[in-house]
Amino acid sequence: MNRTQALQKVCVKYLKRLRGVAERYGLQGFVDDSINASTRGECEPTEKECEMLARIANEERLMTRQVPPLFDISYREAFDSGLLEDIKKFPRPGNFSTVDTLVHKLMREDK
Repeated sequence: MNRTQALQKVCVKYLKRLRGVAERYGLQGFVDDSINASTRGECEPTEKECEMLARIANEERLMTRQVPPLFDISYREAFDSGLLEDIKKFPRPGNFSTVDTLVHKLMREDK
């Protein structure tokens, strides 16, 4: 799986999560169209777009201790393998991008 495909999956995940809120504001059709387009591979979401969706869903950041369990590895294994160095960090120490973490996870699972 390449990065674009992983971003599409992350985008669909957050769009599905935000579907209920979109329905309240009359945007359900737009969200459904976006989900279908991403599922079929017709659109290529950017990392910024996925981060915006994560921010709306209030899942923008992960703490350092939350990253290794997502990969089913220990903190030591995550540190030794360089995983924690590869994932995008926020300026505040110990905060990692949820979107970048999920993209790394999807790309790693596919190998």
